[in-house]
Amino acid sequence: MGGVLRIHQGCAAHPVQDGTVVIGLGLAAGRSKKRRMARMATLAVTAIAVLALPLGALATTTHTPPWADVYNGPMWSGVDTRANGDTAVSYLHSAGYTAFDDDNNTSATSSLGSGNALDDAIWVAIGHANAGQITIENGASGGPPQAGIGGVIANHSVGVSPDFSKGPKAYMYDLAYHSLSKMKLMAFIGCYTGNNGATGSPYNGNLVDEATGDQGVDSAIGFTHEIYWVPNAAGVWIDSFFYHLKSGTTVSTAADDGLADVEYQLILDYGFNGPKINGGATKITPAGYGS
Repeated sequence: MGGVLRIHQGCAAHPVQDGTVVIGLGLAAGRSKKRRMARMATLAVTAIAVLALPLGALATTTHTPPWADVYNGPMWSGVDTRANGDTAVSYLHSAGYTAFDDDNNTSATSSLGSGNALDDAIWVAIGHANAGQITIENGASGGPPQAGIGGVIANHSVGVSPDFSKGPKAYMYDLAYHSLSKMKLMAFIGCYTGNNGATGSPYNGNLVDEATGDQGVDSAIGFTHEIYWVPNAAGVWIDSFFYHLKSGTTVSTAADDGLADVEYQLILDYGFNGPKINGGATKITPAGYGS
């Protein structure tokens, strides 16, 4: 009692030795009405051709300017990350992408489907996470209860729900091989998203490796530690990372710059050291789809 309230992404609430109370948080996802309307015209033009193709071929759906999705929004425990999603979207617009701010109305399964990941050059999830999984919250303006939250999972379905993703699941492993091969970057911004899930668990697997391996994404990034939200370490890192990406640096350099800014402003690294990055030499500029 009387300890400082520190909020971070990751696991359940627990006290630390200095008496601080640490509340595990994540960030959220969704889709706005404006975003849905913006897509209707484009999808109508391509609908006949897309319906004629098998799932794997949907990865060839491209748009000019290229699309980017940023999943964020209000979540449980009273944290709202829409401002940070707005920051990422603004920088991606500046980099030449049509970037969609998915404000807590897109399901996990939809996030990997047509009109989302299968059309994207860049896909970003900012959320509660653990090894092998990241949450995608769905459909509640104030943040849904835990029971309604779905997740994107690296592994295929084994019939058991991950600990804190009780809603519908989207399994990257179950997509057709190289379904996301036109994507330049997947960013899994949450605790432990660069680590391997426990063997035999429903989240066995690695989000970063699954993205660049089976799914053919050019570059992916996840984190190997808990990443903290209060103080505003996650906000500082997100701002710096996307600023440097739009300015023409590589994914690896932008991540390093983000860490440097966190340490400069907040002294400590707050979990942003040592991220797992595959395809770190990738740049998102000039705007375009992946190779």
